Amino acid sequence: MQKIAILGFGKEGKAIFHYFSRKGVLKDNQIYILTKDKDTDALGLDAANENVFAKYGPDYLEDLAGYDQICRSPGFSINSPEIKSALKAHKDVTSATKLFFKEISHLNKKPITVGVTGTKGKGTVSTLLFDILKKAEKKVALVGNIGKPALEILPEINSLDYIILELSSFQLHDLTVSPNLAVVLDISPDHLDAHKNLREYTGAKTNIASHQTPTDAVVYLATSKTAKSVARKSLGQKIPVDPDAFKMFSQSQVHIPGSHTFLNTVMAATAASYLQISEQSIRKAVGEFTGLPHRLEKVQNPKHQEIVFYNDSYATNPESTAAAVKSFEESLILIAGGKDKGLKYKSLAKALKHSSTERVILFGENRKKIEHAIKSKWKGDMEFAKDLSGALYLAVNYAKQLNLSHRHIGLATNKVVILFSPASASFDMFANATERGEKFKDLVKNL
Repeated sequence: MQKIAILGFGKEGKAIFHYFSRKGVLKDNQIYILTKDKDTDALGLDAANENVFAKYGPDYLEDLAGYDQICRSPGFSINSPEIKSALKAHKDVTSATKLFFKEISHLNKKPITVGVTGTKGKGTVSTLLFDILKKAEKKVALVGNIGKPALEILPEINSLDYIILELSSFQLHDLTVSPNLAVVLDISPDHLDAHKNLREYTGAKTNIASHQTPTDAVVYLATSKTAKSVARKSLGQKIPVDPDAFKMFSQSQVHIPGSHTFLNTVMAATAASYLQISEQSIRKAVGEFTGLPHRLEKVQNPKHQEIVFYNDSYATNPESTAAAVKSFEESLILIAGGKDKGLKYKSLAKALKHSSTERVILFGENRKKIEHAIKSKWKGDMEFAKDLSGALYLAVNYAKQLNLSHRHIGLATNKVVILFSPASASFDMFANATERGEKFKDLVKNL
């Protein structure tokens, strides 16, 4: 009888448990669900199954090397001392993504797997590619870092033509199999609070292509040195993408602001073309695509017709916020700040310098770090707020002042954009970036 540990019991942890349950692993093995805090779902399974044990509290990772197999969720870094100790003891450390690829390797007829990675934009590219394939009447699933956990679709896998996986560095870190088609966006510093350095972070991303065979392919951003270096590791066909040379549709036909959004759309379209999807299906899907929640998501309040609000809560690094800032020509008020990830804010400072930003309002744990980084390049007004509610209050008041000023000087439009794009993680005040984005939307709607 083996002892199997599941680290974390979020979506992927639950998917791992149900996968083991379907395979009958619970009959002859002990499953330990390890969580930092008390988890009622885990405790319920503990009570209902004699071979399931829930362990939580400050010592929940104690003696990890004492388990025969350790299944880590993406939130558990492979660099943690406990996981390193288990690896040193030659224990099997795996993940939901590794289990998924191992499972489908035994299939006679496999769906085509498409993996998408990059520092920003991978959710948009994955979702749009999913929409394109659906428009072409293909049977497709969207899994990984977005959509369902990959293990959940195994019961239906024989009916699928394609599986699209949005893959983070944490899911790719120890992967030993690459998808049939890899889509590689730009890679810039991120998650340096969990990775040793930028080299290791980029190295983790490289696994999306480094195990490909000559019959596979990689679509990559030609203008990105890091994307190009990842593509070089592939043995498959290499398909560079230059948005400036793209002719199928123009940026004006994309309904979400920003040149970075156009780039993401081009990447998805190029991947679809490689998969022999018709231009008609691609154009139709692009024309109907309005983006994803918490990614430059437009939020409206009828009481404030002269203010346009954008929720960009998933912008958890400076490069994402810099791209968002560059997306607007209207007078802009930026709300940013949150939990620091060990990143530098030089790219954001540079973007602000060449933008229409009138004021920056900062809140959160890293507000002073951001202020110090951007004030050397950008000479506009900055304010601190206690929390997100206070930041929005300050932003709306200033937007009203700008509206009056615009009317006074007779501008053709007096619209002001309030952009919530944190450039930071959410964990200082929120459970995750989704909760943070929903809070912003609620605050806007209740102004």
